[in-house]
Amino acid sequence: MPLLNRKLLYEDFSRVLWHAYKDQFPKVARNLGFNIGFLFENNREFEKGILEFNNLHPSIIAPQLGDYLRGQRDDAIS
Repeated sequence: MPLLNRKLLYEDFSRVLWHAYKDQFPKVARNLGFNIGFLFENNREFEKGILEFNNLHPSIIAPQLGDYLRGQRDDAIS
C-alpha cells in the first residue's frame, strides 16, 4: 500500500477516535449522570468544573481525580 494511503487511513482513524472521545464520551457520561464537559474547556473552566464535579459526587470520586485529569490534559498537549 502506498505511503500516502497509509497516512490517510491513520488520519481518518485518528479523527474518528478524537470525535468519539471529545463529542460522544461526554454524552455517554451525561446519560450516566455525570457532566464531564469541563474536561475540554480552558484551564479556568476546567478547574471550576473539577470543583463542581467533586461537590456533586463526593462519595464516588477520589480526591485524586483532578490530578489524574490534569495529567491527561498535560499529556494531550505535549
